[in-house]
Amino acid sequence: MSGYSTTDFQEFIDIPISSFPEIQRSKKSGIEKPSAAIAGNADNQKRQESIYDEEGTISENRSCDLNRRTEKLEPKRDDILPEVLLFKNGTGVTIVETAENFGKLYEEKEVLFRRISADGHEPQVQTVANDRSLRMLSAALACSEFEKVARITTYKNYKTVHAVLTENDTKRILCCPNFMNRLPPLRMFAKCPVIIEAANGGTRIINTYDRRTGIFAMGERPAEVDANEAIEIILSSIDEFHFKSPADKSRALASIITPAIIMGGIANFRSPIDLSEADDSQAGKGFRTRINAAYYNETPYPINQHRGGVGGMGESFNQALIEARIFINLDNLKPVKGGVFDSEPLCSFMTEDNYYARMLRKGMFINPRLHIIQMTTNGCTLSKDLMNRTSPVAILKRNGHSYKEFPEGSILDHVRHNQSKFLGAVFSIIRPWVLEGKPKTSTTAHESSFTPWAQSLDWIVQNIMGQAPLLDGYEQVHSRITSPYLQKLRDIALAVIKAGRGEWITASDIIETVGLHGIALPGVKPGYDFEAMTMDEKENARRQLGKSFKNAFDSYGSSDVLILDGIRIARKEETKTYVDNTTRDLKYYNFSG
Repeated sequence: MSGYSTTDFQEFIDIPISSFPEIQRSKKSGIEKPSAAIAGNADNQKRQESIYDEEGTISENRSCDLNRRTEKLEPKRDDILPEVLLFKNGTGVTIVETAENFGKLYEEKEVLFRRISADGHEPQVQTVANDRSLRMLSAALACSEFEKVARITTYKNYKTVHAVLTENDTKRILCCPNFMNRLPPLRMFAKCPVIIEAANGGTRIINTYDRRTGIFAMGERPAEVDANEAIEIILSSIDEFHFKSPADKSRALASIITPAIIMGGIANFRSPIDLSEADDSQAGKGFRTRINAAYYNETPYPINQHRGGVGGMGESFNQALIEARIFINLDNLKPVKGGVFDSEPLCSFMTEDNYYARMLRKGMFINPRLHIIQMTTNGCTLSKDLMNRTSPVAILKRNGHSYKEFPEGSILDHVRHNQSKFLGAVFSIIRPWVLEGKPKTSTTAHESSFTPWAQSLDWIVQNIMGQAPLLDGYEQVHSRITSPYLQKLRDIALAVIKAGRGEWITASDIIETVGLHGIALPGVKPGYDFEAMTMDEKENARRQLGKSFKNAFDSYGSSDVLILDGIRIARKEETKTYVDNTTRDLKYYNFSG
């Protein structure tokens, strides 16, 4: 079969319309009529083009004029968008030229950003997703993204024709410095206004994109209140928590104020892990972390511990970092290997200047200082390395307590509904601290890379908020949380007190009591039945428990009294005579607190 070449078709397409007789169709009659050249004189032509309907409405000519005016009001997409020539072999257009032109288009749009998360490392192109988190712009997504801002063309047969980008094209554009360096820089992405230090020594608020600082913030500017009112507002959000000590309350307040200082770069210190610890489930430890995030119009990004270890947590953690989630919550930690929770990647993240967050087919370097890590646990033992990176807040469960209701619901709903007011209170605490020259105390209880944070927040909670020293009793808390047997004794003591055993009891009494509360003892599975245990099992359990008490008293006790996280444990030894006149020295214990 004979056919036509592509050249034949192109020549046919390029023939001007004037080469063909013009055929016009009447809108009313649908009858084809000849062009003016065939129809005759100009008068006949004018009459033919002036067709009226039955009601004598406007002519077709005027209708054409109206259509032309409408086209001007609604111009075609290709008439609006600027043209960008795509690089192709043989066109003379280079990758640099194409990348430069796209960069110019995005330079002022503030749609794509050059995220600078870690000093000394290549930035990444990211865009704001619908859920107000950041997403990396892949080469595949860039194909359609670039079509939103430009009419993409290329040269073909000495003419410009429409072109479609391929992934290989966009990869080369995204990697080109001429494109990357024109994008607006992004160092901090916040869903709330951010307070920063002004050039004159005061402070100023950012609630939009600020190119100079690279901060993208959003939300209405909070109203200023005096320091006393600000303290009342912040305290109202934690009033109903039963903190174990005044220092725990001070550390809870510090955890509310710290994110604002971090986000605005007012101080260059590192924030420790905000560790919420409770004596029982449903005490409010997770609730507190959500309240903290609500101040900043955020919800903590939850990361759950996978059964058998911490390995599966890494992918979720890295995903949160890439999306620029500020609050990341490692929820309800349980002990793993050797009864101790530890994570080398997390320890590294908390102390290194840069952290590489790796995901499938993508990854980027992150500045760890810009994130707040939260942890919750009901008594998990932490490694010493990890504990050195935490600020513990202990909460006691308030059994039978009726919590205050607000028009919006709970205190969390109230904070979320009045987020600008609560954030404004935080800013009103930070302002006087900045005006005073950001003073510090000389505390060294938290001897680590987090000492600057501890000294700064210690000054704020004591001198502005009138609270207890930040690190009172911290050494004892540190010793207990990093000791498996002290943590176990704490759980045992809490169970005995909860059972109402206020009398002097033996190791056997303790084993029988705590078994009802599902607490695992050394060498004994949790949920055991004391009466169903063999004599050898009972003796082994008593021996293991006695060793734990001896180690605790020898290392941390004073004579026969041990104060463990606010709980007083006393011991004494008495000789017991049995019915067969045999005797045995027995240890007795008493728990109170």
